[in-house]
Amino acid sequence: MNTNKTRPTKKGISVIIPTFNRIDYLYPTLICLLNQNTNFNYEILIVDSGEDETEKIIKILKLNDKENKIIYKKIKRNTNRSLIRNIGAKISKFDILCFLDNDMLVQPTFIQDHFDEHLKTPHLIALGKRHSLLNFDFSVFGEDDLIKNFTELSRLPAYYDERDNLNIGIQPWRFVFTHSVSLEKKDFYEAGGFNIKFGNNWGYEDLELGFRLQKIGCKFKLLENIVSYHQPHFIQSLNEQHSTKENSKLFFKLHNCFEIELYNALYQNFEEHYMELSNFEKDFIFPEKEIINKFDLIFGCLISSSQNILNKKMQLGCFCVYDNRQVNTLFIISNFFAYSLIIQISILSEAFRISKVVYFKKLNKKQIDIIYFSCLKLGYNISFSECDNYTLFTKIGNFNSRIYSIFLPDLLQPEKRYVYFWLANFLNKNDYLISILDGRKVLMFENEDYSSSDFYSLDLLKCVNRSYGTERNRYIVSWDMILTDDEKSFPQAENTIILQDENYEIKNKLLQNRLINQYTNFDKSVYSMLSFLSVYENVKEYKKSKFSKNSAMNFSFCTFMENGYKEDGIDLLLSSFAFVCQRKKNITLSIKLPNYEIQLKNAYPQHNQESKYDKIYYALQKYRLDKYKLMFEIEKLKLNQNVKIIEDNYNIHQIIDFINNHSGIIQIGRICCVPPQVYIAILLDKSVIIPMHQYNSIVNEMRSYCTFVKSYSNYFAEEMNVPNNCDFNKFLSFRVDIDSLSKLIGEVSNNFGTGKRINFQELKRKYENYIRAIF
Repeated sequence: MNTNKTRPTKKGISVIIPTFNRIDYLYPTLICLLNQNTNFNYEILIVDSGEDETEKIIKILKLNDKENKIIYKKIKRNTNRSLIRNIGAKISKFDILCFLDNDMLVQPTFIQDHFDEHLKTPHLIALGKRHSLLNFDFSVFGEDDLIKNFTELSRLPAYYDERDNLNIGIQPWRFVFTHSVSLEKKDFYEAGGFNIKFGNNWGYEDLELGFRLQKIGCKFKLLENIVSYHQPHFIQSLNEQHSTKENSKLFFKLHNCFEIELYNALYQNFEEHYMELSNFEKDFIFPEKEIINKFDLIFGCLISSSQNILNKKMQLGCFCVYDNRQVNTLFIISNFFAYSLIIQISILSEAFRISKVVYFKKLNKKQIDIIYFSCLKLGYNISFSECDNYTLFTKIGNFNSRIYSIFLPDLLQPEKRYVYFWLANFLNKNDYLISILDGRKVLMFENEDYSSSDFYSLDLLKCVNRSYGTERNRYIVSWDMILTDDEKSFPQAENTIILQDENYEIKNKLLQNRLINQYTNFDKSVYSMLSFLSVYENVKEYKKSKFSKNSAMNFSFCTFMENGYKEDGIDLLLSSFAFVCQRKKNITLSIKLPNYEIQLKNAYPQHNQESKYDKIYYALQKYRLDKYKLMFEIEKLKLNQNVKIIEDNYNIHQIIDFINNHSGIIQIGRICCVPPQVYIAILLDKSVIIPMHQYNSIVNEMRSYCTFVKSYSNYFAEEMNVPNNCDFNKFLSFRVDIDSLSKLIGEVSNNFGTGKRINFQELKRKYENYIRAIF
């Protein structure tokens, strides 16, 4: 750390910007800083360690810098951020330091606002808010607009500062980011400046300084009205922000305390776990000397940041800097048994990662059971024995853990999303540890199509983005999501489970094998079982209720347009239905489709309206176009008296009631997997028409309850009327034979209900047991 004081300090602000080959981003930042509205002196210190044209551009800017605000310091090539910022602090001349990244666009009152905050509050760490722009082109936006119409940036797509939803009062060092932060120079030097040991690795050097500033008693404030905008450069950032693992380890080595362990291991749920452990902190008793001397490492300890104790042997144990099997003797103190399950899981995960044998003081049967069942969740095969006054647990092998991160299908696939929610709920109730992850970042699920109060209970909502440590996690993802989305967004590891729920068949089997050979792959029958199980209890409950009275009229069918007009074969169904209506004037069809306008409102809660709209624009356009096609075709075929459109987001009970109020369901989509509503119709003893290409997808026992219509495969691009590019050329789609469908609708409408019954309760038990076994 650099603690050298330098030039005499004057009242004002020194804005310190480290830069390395970033002139394209630095230039608009400097334009903002050179056009500030202030009533005091400030300087812009640029410490350049790169090799681009930064120096040349700075010289041009300085020609018009009459007040000599720009101070340029050129140093040899260096990527040690801590060192570069310390150099800036050393040559600064004002009493307030403001550290700013070289890609931030700041409002015209940025420097004055920071200065005013320091006048009001001594020893303040002022944290600027950052909104991250998703697209920004300075050459298009223009220099004049940046100076005169800065507020126009708020109209661009951006996502908000994640700190908005966190408690700044709890361990505020967590919120110190050098993209925009200001503090008194004397506090900076009293804390010791940035620690240069963090070197060229990315991350944690600002948090670590914040940690030391907190320890010397500084106050922290997130400045609500001082918003800066981060210029987007995703590829460059990803290349630079390589693994933070080494710096996270260094942070812990410098300050051994349980708060840093929680931040590293259980970041998503830090505040919850911190509040829990804080209740135990005051009663924590250090292990006796005999234990400290006997063991290499001691877990379960609660050394806090306020205690100024650096004992490398004693840790909480949910995050550990040691490598696999590096520790010979590891002891866990009895505090362990007072902690919540997640903390216990995290401690045991790290303990058995770094040591084959784990010691406790002699345990009773109840405590041994806690260890055993926790290790069962982790996928550790352990044995235990007793020696002197200790109980020893030895890891003798691994098996599949019971900790799962479940990636929800897209918000625009509510049928599948419902099934995955059911799976999360089922596993959660069966003593698995679940984390629910969502690409659309939804946090409130009640307005979704196929919503269920069972899934959105407080118990399951706690599982959203839940963290269980860093080691034994497994992943469940949709095969269809991997086909249609960026595969890089999913974990590519052997402990990933793929559920085959694909909408379309891969034409090239070699390609399919290459995509899934690194995963555990569950075939279509598993998703079909889940689809059936997901509706069984709800249908059973519905049939017992007063709403279950069958009010269906003869010759009334329903269908669902959840995936799209062509995807769900609505074009084919309407053509067939028009032919049937010529002979059966009283036949009706109800088409249920979601209201995605409402559903998508819950997506991307951290994004502004412009960003959210940018992300959902094409989905909404397709949805609106599909709805237009539907209405146009109904009008064209003169089906207004026979076809009804229901555009609404139904919960699962309303969906069951909707199906029950019809005599049958026709679901003849071009997709392969069988949706839950088909199983609802079967359980309600309705007539069910589905395409032959779904024959192998539906569970064996249900095939006799369905009428299959002839279908055949076709090239995806041709069938869906899209460009035949390489991506689409991988797939085959399907279509039903319209003449066969027309004939079946006429025949089935005269013979509603199957009359065949099997023991669905027994089938449900069989499938549930199978799901438990494979997971």
